[in-house]
Amino acid sequence: MNYCDMIREAQLLTYVPFPWQRIQWEHLTRLYKNEQLPHAFLVSGDSGLGKSLFVNEFARFMLCKEPLELLACGKCKNCLRFGGAAIHPDIL
Repeated sequence: MNYCDMIREAQLLTYVPFPWQRIQWEHLTRLYKNEQLPHAFLVSGDSGLGKSLFVNEFARFMLCKEPLELLACGKCKNCLRFGGAAIHPDIL
């Protein structure tokens, strides 16, 4: 990923979840809050729908120390480590 792609991805993260992802996002955050997440997910769909951004933002939400209602706070140590480019040490 080049520098321009990283900047574009960081800008797009402010819009995740996208409107067409809202139902799935609410479902996953509810499962997470109720400690009912399965051990793995298979995310599939057409190219260009924002699947990678969705998955990265959900990982950020799960690692956030002080999540807001449905989003990562963006201010805690884990959110700052994530840095919009998924560089948190717990992300593979």
